[in-house]
Amino acid sequence: MADCLVSFLIPSRGQPELLQKCVDTIVNNCTGGRAFEILIAIDEDDTQTIALIPILQDLTQIHQKPGACTLRTVVTPHKGYARLHEYYNELAAMSSGELLALWNDDVVMVSPMWDFFLGQEVAMQPATLMWIPQEMWWNAQRGYRLFSGGFPIIHRKAYEAMGHFSQSPLNDRYLHDVMGRFAGMSHDRSYLSRVCIHHDNSHATNYEAAKPLLSRHNEVLIQNHIKADREALSSNGLL
Repeated sequence: MADCLVSFLIPSRGQPELLQKCVDTIVNNCTGGRAFEILIAIDEDDTQTIALIPILQDLTQIHQKPGACTLRTVVTPHKGYARLHEYYNELAAMSSGELLALWNDDVVMVSPMWDFFLGQEVAMQPATLMWIPQEMWWNAQRGYRLFSGGFPIIHRKAYEAMGHFSQSPLNDRYLHDVMGRFAGMSHDRSYLSRVCIHHDNSHATNYEAAKPLLSRHNEVLIQNHIKADREALSSNGLL
């Protein structure tokens, strides 16, 4: 895909309605001025989500300039939450975007013209890592507040230097440990984007699924991967 700005990497299982809303908000909040792609990994036993693929294909063509958005899907054996990084790595290997965005099927794109702003940021900020702030519900009187972080976007140069997207199922924490978080406050390798999302995972039990993986993330194997990735980025002038 020529001049592809960003690849949204989305593993999805058993949440077709949320996935449809996720894709719809990405497509309908863009200007269509920059090409981008949405890549979705679906488990082979998830028949509901597989059946949604034609609808998603139609969504990506509505309201867009021809070729502005490409949808790519892969049907894969079920890996589970403990192997979540393998989905992201598989999607990253298929991607062509200058930026690779960690995305969830329960994320809603809030920012209109997100592609315009993201294009500006990647042109102006020599950042290896960007973080997308989240709108989180506060209350009916005070409305929304921002929660900074949780959804990283890495530059393709960083992906190529490391040779993968992540080596831990706690993918956001892994990238945080490799590249640092909000380091742009002291140097120019990490940056908090102006593009904003809303992430409502109140329907899920991902926190409970992730808890047992916290200790695994701190094991020697993953920590060695983090060290190797930091060295690879540093040797390429990216850290």
